[in-house]
Amino acid sequence: MAPHLRHSARGLIIDPDGHVLLYRFAVPGGGPVVWCPPGGGVEPGESVRDALARELVEETGLTDIGDPLHLWHQVVEQPGLLVGWDGVINDYFLVQSARFEPQGSLGADQLAAELVGDFRWWHLDDLAAHEGPELFSPRELPRLLDGALRHPPPAPVTIGL
Repeated sequence: MAPHLRHSARGLIIDPDGHVLLYRFAVPGGGPVVWCPPGGGVEPGESVRDALARELVEETGLTDIGDPLHLWHQVVEQPGLLVGWDGVINDYFLVQSARFEPQGSLGADQLAAELVGDFRWWHLDDLAAHEGPELFSPRELPRLLDGALRHPPPAPVTIGL
């Protein structure tokens, strides 16, 4: 039987000064704290890019994503990573934007119920200097993002956890 994987689209929103917008996700049950790019599940019949646009409006309020570059494709088969799923498929897109104050269309209470909150603009230098204990998703985000900004890939690159 094929694994039951949750497919998501995620936006690496970069401002002109080299900051990326991430949100703080505390894994339920006392798991690790993870800083993630905004985004979420692809609905049945929805394209990945359409899901990205919808999710960024819902979570951050960003309405104009332009023509985002598809940077990375990630498949993680790990039962228990998300309740009810055997793992995830994440497609990451580079979204250029002026800096803004995130205010999702879903509202703070609904976002909190989905464990989305505590947005922060991270400068690329701060990502590289971060020593934890909080993690990034993907784990190699500082290195991967730096490389992608210096040399954007012509096609999505497959990455690990």
